[in-house]
Amino acid sequence: MFFTCPHGDVSVDPTESQAYLLHLIDTPGHVDFSYEVSRSLTACQGALLVVDATQGVQAQTVANFYLAFESDLTIIPAQLKSMFDLNPGDALLASAKTGQGLEQVLPAVIDRTLPPPGRSNSPMLILLWTRTMMSTND
Repeated sequence: MFFTCPHGDVSVDPTESQAYLLHLIDTPGHVDFSYEVSRSLTACQGALLVVDATQGVQAQTVANFYLAFESDLTIIPAQLKSMFDLNPGDALLASAKTGQGLEQVLPAVIDRTLPPPGRSNSPMLILLWTRTMMSTND
């Protein structure tokens, strides 16, 4: 994995340390997508809780927090308001707009999130869904 921020000042290079494979799922915060968020959380070991500093904590932020909390996920706050029972000292102060603090995000995800359960020496099993579209031209 090699990660580079669009601002050009943040990167994680596997030659500097151990390599990690991260699957990042970006879920929408709107209430209309709560089902998609709940389904996405079943595939996760941790959650990066990002709160828009200009909007603050919204109702769906609280709902998504509790979905992650009830799923027993490691929750890493990126902006923190005091209403959640999380240690404010653990909050990552980052800005996607300016790039400030982004170098802390991926290392925090790696350090604070447990790997998925399972045995790494077992054969790989996958469930593959495909959809084929067929058309007839009469």
